Amino acid sequence: MNTEWGVILGLTHHCLAYLILSLHSALEAIDPSYLRAASVLGATPAQTFRRVTLPLSLPGVFSGCLLVFAIASSAFMIPLLFSGRAIPVLTVYAYELNATLLNWPLGAAAGIVLLILSGLSIFVFSSYVARLRTRLAMP
Repeated sequence: MNTEWGVILGLTHHCLAYLILSLHSALEAIDPSYLRAASVLGATPAQTFRRVTLPLSLPGVFSGCLLVFAIASSAFMIPLLFSGRAIPVLTVYAYELNATLLNWPLGAAAGIVLLILSGLSIFVFSSYVARLRTRLAMP
């Protein structure tokens, strides 16, 4: 408790289910005939995973990463419970400014900064994924 690792572990525990759900739906969408074709053509299970399963599941991985980032970047209760005020987190700071100190102008400014940083991060990640999709010729 009251350490960065506690906050990271708490956020991981909270967000892992969302990533697993996104990844599960992507893996369920893969046609089993692709896996059978890879094994018929002589691919080992490791090669099948690396060359067939992983590229076909990348859209689910990317969407899961975006979902987890959005949830983790807006979480304020988990960092507050696991670190108190020992570790500075922007969401906890914005919450304290609005709810505890009633400094609404500064709290709104902190919220806008958080919104802009999150939006820019999501935009950069989405453009990277779009470039990667065109390079890999993914649907």
